[in-house]
Amino acid sequence: MPTKRVDAEVTTFRTGVRFSPPPPFFNIACNSLSILYNSSMIKEVKIFNRFNMEMFARTNGLNFPYNYWHLISIHSGDPLINPQVRHIFEKIGCHGLISVEFWDMTLKDKAAVLKDYPNANVFSKKDAARIINFLDKVQKDNKDSTLVVHCHAGISRSGAVGTFACDYCRLNYNEFLKNNPCIHANSHVLRTLREVAHMTPDFGTHDGIDNMEGTLND
Repeated sequence: MPTKRVDAEVTTFRTGVRFSPPPPFFNIACNSLSILYNSSMIKEVKIFNRFNMEMFARTNGLNFPYNYWHLISIHSGDPLINPQVRHIFEKIGCHGLISVEFWDMTLKDKAAVLKDYPNANVFSKKDAARIINFLDKVQKDNKDSTLVVHCHAGISRSGAVGTFACDYCRLNYNEFLKNNPCIHANSHVLRTLREVAHMTPDFGTHDGIDNMEGTLND
């Protein structure tokens, strides 16, 4: 079932490359929301890098920790997903996936990146809508699932999509950080996803996301 939107949003707190612990009142809010509003069939979000996923594919899922899962595969023009890889992932329990192409850039470095790489794909509201539609589809599944997200390094782009998915699916934020301690979410990707989903933080400034002057697509 799609999750019910409420006024209190699960938000992100970051300083530097690691997420800092949220304040106590935030922990209580997150735990309460997880209990009251998480009717999601996505019960966990796990971030991997591309090398991890390639090795799982090459070894037919050796040591892959999940039996029932869905995948958001992020790439920069060299997709991991092909018919062979898709078949392997399906054999080891993947029940749905999307492959999304966009580069790791923010408002600050957009001009420089596009100057050197004019064909670079900027994360767009269309990309955001596609990810949100995929999450909504998975939510309607009748079996608990793990959402796996990967990009090249498993830090920035996948970190942003994973953070949003945790937020959107009303998962426990502290557990998400515990399971994914090294993410550093791309601020533009995260803000665009929240914007398209009509989600806005309720308080404070979270890594500058609330201060940005629009998005890359404005």
